[in-house]
Amino acid sequence: MNRQVILNPIIIGVLIAALLMPVSVQAQWTVFDPTNYGLQLKKQVQEINRWIETVNQYTRMYENAVGQLTNLKGILRTADELLSQDKRLRSLMSNWGQVIR
Repeated sequence: MNRQVILNPIIIGVLIAALLMPVSVQAQWTVFDPTNYGLQLKKQVQEINRWIETVNQYTRMYENAVGQLTNLKGILRTADELLSQDKRLRSLMSNWGQVIR
């Protein structure tokens, strides 16, 4: 009887404490939200698509630059400009030489 007198208040106290315990202290369960998961997956796919488009854009820019540099027309234009500058410089030096003579 002595034992039952001690255990009854303890059991009642534990039960009252369990009922009055705040919800935030209770164990939390992992929740899988398929809607949110799908939305996050969709955002990641969009981000990957943006990266792919950026890489493609830079690839096109690089190929365009290489095409311009190796294009025969561009090379010939540059050579023509350099030759015309050289011709003008020689003509100027010849004229100075004639003036000095």
